[in-house]
Amino acid sequence: DGNGLYLRVWPNGKKVWLFKKSINGKIQKKTLGNFPEIGISEARLATKNLTKELATATSDEIKLKEIKAMNLRQVYDAWFMLKKDEIKNWQDISSRFENHVLPKLGKKVFGSILPMDVLECLQPLSKAGKLETIKRICIWLKQLEDYAYNAGIIDTERLQKISKLFKRPSVEHRPAIHPSELKEFFQIALNSPRTSINMMAIIKVAMYTLLRPGEYAVMKWSWIHDGIIEVPAEFMKMKRVHRIPISKQLQVVLDNIPHRNDYVFYSAGSASGHISESSLGVFLKRIGYQNKLTAHGIRSVGRTWMAENKIPFDVAELCLAHSVGTQTVQAYNRTDLLEERKEAMQKWCDFVEAQFN
Repeated sequence: DGNGLYLRVWPNGKKVWLFKKSINGKIQKKTLGNFPEIGISEARLATKNLTKELATATSDEIKLKEIKAMNLRQVYDAWFMLKKDEIKNWQDISSRFENHVLPKLGKKVFGSILPMDVLECLQPLSKAGKLETIKRICIWLKQLEDYAYNAGIIDTERLQKISKLFKRPSVEHRPAIHPSELKEFFQIALNSPRTSINMMAIIKVAMYTLLRPGEYAVMKWSWIHDGIIEVPAEFMKMKRVHRIPISKQLQVVLDNIPHRNDYVFYSAGSASGHISESSLGVFLKRIGYQNKLTAHGIRSVGRTWMAENKIPFDVAELCLAHSVGTQTVQAYNRTDLLEERKEAMQKWCDFVEAQFN
């Protein structure tokens, strides 16, 4: 009759409506009922409805097969695009996956990847003693697998305890000097031929703001207004706006930095237009402070000084843009104690300035 509808007549005279049609490359068969109990109009309507139903089901089946066949590269790209805006250090994640995971496992169907595959993949890092890199990769692999499971790409999670296959890296705090050693540090820095005017400004801003290297490296002039530096949430580790009171010393430094583009710390050799967050760290190594003080360790110097000078805990923690209290406490307490931090930061900056003399 057309559209896959047939009337099959058996030798005994029994007549049966039969549906037989290729849909998306797959032969579909179904018995619709007997004639004359089901007339031709009813059979045609049933055929039309069944064609739509099977076409949808087959299409969904094909899509599901395609999803299940996604390789690690495809799953990683989909997850990364979804989460990129939420992850501050996405460049580090991208670098680790591109260098250590995707070249070996990128083309492998994600659902077929076993813990032993990851073990073999990361074995060179393990032999090189790069345990912290392995730890980070394992963390993000687990999140990637969570995404794949919830997206229907896999039916079983196998990598949630993948870190158990590797040695745990020892906890090492970033090197930092004691506040009492700042005077010696500044003397060495000021007398070093490697110390440019711009680098000294970077050091002072790092000291006077206690920002993380990745935060002051991208600082824009537009963030500075009304006696504060207001860092947008997307640039902060905790993903919330951070206001820094501008001390007298910090204002002097900012007033002496030339406005070359949107960024406070301009870099002619950078495509981004601003300095690298590793600039200060590299400088510290060159003047002999490797394993003594890191760019991030400057925050520890400031926090130690505040503890020793009886700055209230909440105030000191907020000066470093740390979270204070449980999630419930944070949900109800919306103040950032700006006035209290203004006083604390001014005292800290007075101390730092005194170390220059």
